[in-house]
Amino acid sequence: MLYAIDELTGLINATALMRPNKNILDLTPKSVKKKWSGASQPVWTAALSRRGVDMLGMDLTEVIDHTIKGMQKVAEDIGLGENCKNQVLTFTISAGWCL
Repeated sequence: MLYAIDELTGLINATALMRPNKNILDLTPKSVKKKWSGASQPVWTAALSRRGVDMLGMDLTEVIDHTIKGMQKVAEDIGLGENCKNQVLTFTISAGWCL
């Protein structure tokens, strides 16, 4: 599972940080896919497919949904919760923290 979602967690984190509320609590798979459609879409979709999404036997939307839900459970810890929206956020490849 980790192999399949490594890149995806960074993508979801970046998507959440680009939102006005800077949190993941109301993020949907549709929002993630929409934000990264267009020119960048083939690159990240291909990377996710190669990295194991197919091995899970799930489609990309379902994997995004499960990953968002998992990240929502620890939103405060990774700097994407309600209490972090007015604080400075540092972005790393797979997590952000409230400073």
